[in-house]
Amino acid sequence: MSDTSDRNFVLIMFIIVYAYMLNIQTSIRVTNDWNNTMCNPLNLFTSSFYQSEKESYDKFGKCIKQFSKGVAKDELSSLANEQNDKFKEVSTLATNNMVNINKTLEKSTKLLDDNYTSTNQKIDNTDRSVRVLTEYIVPTDPDKKDTGLFDKINNFKQDVKDIFLNIKNYVNRN
Repeated sequence: MSDTSDRNFVLIMFIIVYAYMLNIQTSIRVTNDWNNTMCNPLNLFTSSFYQSEKESYDKFGKCIKQFSKGVAKDELSSLANEQNDKFKEVSTLATNNMVNINKTLEKSTKLLDDNYTSTNQKIDNTDRSVRVLTEYIVPTDPDKKDTGLFDKINNFKQDVKDIFLNIKNYVNRN
């Protein structure tokens, strides 16, 4: 044999051995089922040489299921995050509305309270004026059904105070 044919023979043997080693390496990866190579399309194709037809179909189905799980998980995660964002937005709006309602209610209560106080002062002033008038007007006899002007005015004042007290209690309760 000549040097050229020896060299070609060695090169061909090297390529055949190298291809055989790559084939064994692929076979080991497929056999060990490494996570990063299991669903590689090239490895799925080459694994069909070493496995039965059923095993190849099962492995392909498993890869499709894992891919589908990942896609579904990503979709559900994005939907859940979007829903959480909407819930936060609604919660913020509800909180802001409650703050506005409380401020409005406090203003209304203060206004009613001020009106109640002002009205009570007016009633007290009226009471003093009535007492001055009682020197001139004497109540009727207590045994009679009719009462005097002083008693009627006192009853009226008490009724007005009761009305404002009921209004104040109603507003404070709500």
